[in-house]
Amino acid sequence: MKTVSIIIPTYKRGGVVKKTLPSYLNQKFVKEIIIVDDGGFAFNEIKGIIKRHRVIKYFAPAKRLGLPGGRNFGVAHATGDFIIFGEDDVEFTPDYVAVLMQNMEKEHTDIIGGRQIFVYAGERKNSALARVKQLAAKDLYICYPTDVNFSVDLGRNVTLHTLLPFSLFRREVFNKLRYDENLTGNYHREETDLYISALKAGFKIVFCNEAFVWHLNYLSRAGGCRTQKKLSLEFSLLRNNIYFWKKHYKFLCNHLKLKGPFVYYALKYSVLRYLSYLKKRV
Repeated sequence: MKTVSIIIPTYKRGGVVKKTLPSYLNQKFVKEIIIVDDGGFAFNEIKGIIKRHRVIKYFAPAKRLGLPGGRNFGVAHATGDFIIFGEDDVEFTPDYVAVLMQNMEKEHTDIIGGRQIFVYAGERKNSALARVKQLAAKDLYICYPTDVNFSVDLGRNVTLHTLLPFSLFRREVFNKLRYDENLTGNYHREETDLYISALKAGFKIVFCNEAFVWHLNYLSRAGGCRTQKKLSLEFSLLRNNIYFWKKHYKFLCNHLKLKGPFVYYALKYSVLRYLSYLKKRV
């Protein structure tokens, strides 16, 4: 029987992961749920759940790993045939893993991930679903080609060059690849970098329209990647984006038929963020 390792990295969000963890326990194919508690801040909040469920493997690494390091730590300890990543502020829908597994076989792909539905403070899940139904295929890209609105319902599966973090991987992917721990700060581009590296290595990536998760935005206003002050955050976004494009510019130009110069793509995301900030100030 196929087995899946779920890896959940978390940092200073014990109360958050306590609320979302039950959604992982109910998934099909799950052999183990690996919690990588970076700094050991979550244990007191979740120790009761850990004791009740032997499927949970809890780790509190001795040194601070950061998000890419936490993911790599989880991969190193995973024993399942397939690996999928959760997040502390994300709830899996009851059949999320099963739907991805079914579609992975149907699409003959190596990596497959679904949609995310953001749920904001004071919003019900059915209201969140109704909100995203207003989106059209033209709304897919926020900042082409790296920033994608994965709430969009495309009505079908499509091959893509990037996905959300909570994707299902064949084990073979991590026999060749790891998350790049040079992406620091708020870890911007860490998942996109892995997917582009997977494409370079010859792996196929599919966006599964049928599967989706709930991203509980109202739970994640602190901790995790939200520990930086504004200026530090913007600097790390810019630094990581430049690093990413230096690493993958030639490949992406060929793969996606990009026409713009390196500096355009390296700076585009930060410029758009700054223009959005100015617009809100007016």
